[in-house]
Amino acid sequence: MPNQDGFPSEEELNGGWTEQAPNPESPSLINPCGGEHPQDNGESQSSTSTIAITKRPSQELEDPRQHKKHRLFNSLGDLISLRVGPDVIPFSVHRDVLLSSSPGLAEMCNLLLSPDDRIIFLLNQCPDTIQALCYWMYHDEICISHIIPQRSSSHCDPLETAPGLFVKLYIAGDSYSMPRLRNDAIDALLSRSCTIDLVRLSSYVYVNTKVGSNLRKLFIRVVSHRFDAEDLYEHRHLICDEFLFDLANAAFVDRDQGFNRFRDRMPPQEGFCAAFHSHERGAGRCEMMKRCVVADEERF
Repeated sequence: MPNQDGFPSEEELNGGWTEQAPNPESPSLINPCGGEHPQDNGESQSSTSTIAITKRPSQELEDPRQHKKHRLFNSLGDLISLRVGPDVIPFSVHRDVLLSSSPGLAEMCNLLLSPDDRIIFLLNQCPDTIQALCYWMYHDEICISHIIPQRSSSHCDPLETAPGLFVKLYIAGDSYSMPRLRNDAIDALLSRSCTIDLVRLSSYVYVNTKVGSNLRKLFIRVVSHRFDAEDLYEHRHLICDEFLFDLANAAFVDRDQGFNRFRDRMPPQEGFCAAFHSHERGAGRCEMMKRCVVADEERF
């Protein structure tokens, strides 16, 4: 059962997770940027993790990071510049790493007019999202800053929180055909988000996803499992009509199938892979959720 602050319990989550010691060496989108972002120096992002957690086994036959290392070796001088957001902030990514990580961005890359044209404009994206996406391309895990708010509140833009970043990463992964990034964003939401965080983000999610989206399914399942009628009424101003309809539909389906959501329904973390992940045909199911890395920039 979730604990009092709404976070899932360790029994729901860990399934064998162990923390490792810090290793400092180691559809049309609404503009998601609620504030100014520091200028990036154009270099690819380095790993600054201070908290790392063992990961679920890869569903591919080999660790995808090994393939990325080989592609990186073959394209050390071949960089693509991503120009992001209204302020056109630059991020540099090795071409082969980009091509292997994202069919959507690869298609944009292939549309460049000449071999010397190495700039892709992503003006509708948020720099924080693309920074995390670039880190994921190289390290196969989501990294967040330790200074980003972990919880949303009435005084904080929910998109500027850790759950907001996970949502934006999922939507970016959907836009650029990156199913493994979507899976990792789902896992991060399940392991680090409270129910009220999802409720505050629900209108943004419904504007930027389609019917049947796994992200919508996650929101419906979590809120249906943890909210009661009093919660729903209290936070009704945060719930858009389409989300409210989906919640009502889920309640009717449960009733028609004879389910009591508190007694019979599994917690959202149970069966997370079958319910919310996308994998290639024939791939095995994930046994454990994959959590993110937290960066402590002040240590470097």
